[in-house]
Amino acid sequence: MLTLLPLLIFLSDADPPHKSPLEVPLHTSEAPREIGRGYLKNDTSLEVKVSRAFGTTASGSNFSHDFWLTQFQGGLMLADVMEPEYWFGGNLEATCLGIIGAQDNPDGAYFLGANGGLRYHFRTGTAFAPYLWGNIGVAVTDIETPDSSGKFQFNEQIGIGTRYFLSPRHALTFEYGYWHISNGGIREPNDGVNSHIFTVGFAWIF
Repeated sequence: MLTLLPLLIFLSDADPPHKSPLEVPLHTSEAPREIGRGYLKNDTSLEVKVSRAFGTTASGSNFSHDFWLTQFQGGLMLADVMEPEYWFGGNLEATCLGIIGAQDNPDGAYFLGANGGLRYHFRTGTAFAPYLWGNIGVAVTDIETPDSSGKFQFNEQIGIGTRYFLSPRHALTFEYGYWHISNGGIREPNDGVNSHIFTVGFAWIF
């Protein structure tokens, strides 16, 4: 047993193995910002995104409605990293979103929207920061019946995405979402517009 003592001492003093994402130190206000450490409460962000929406009739729409969209999104982190010792640890963010778009199928139509929502960012310890997101808001559009009646509409989005950090304050964004547009039964007919949205963008973190 005594012959093993030097070996045990050596192993106890050796450098630990590469840290897992759960062991990566948290981002703190005193330390320089580093990729993979999560966000701080009150961190803000600005994103510019371009989206292609492919319509579907699987959820009750009579036609497939395809769109090109430009989206401008602002965000505010509501808390420091929550549950940092678990794989699902991360930051909750409040978002506001402006949407400018045009439908190109089945016919031409404009779309203007303003949404508010939430986004949960997972802290992975890597350059990838995946998130879950959802938002809801109002819109003005001239999409025609039977899927939409009247210019005033509601719209909801839900999806997944990730940021890929190029530097501690700059990231590419990639998203998939499901989008629903309807007037909430204010006017009929109102079968609804449903689309799958694929998005790329760029984010600045402040």
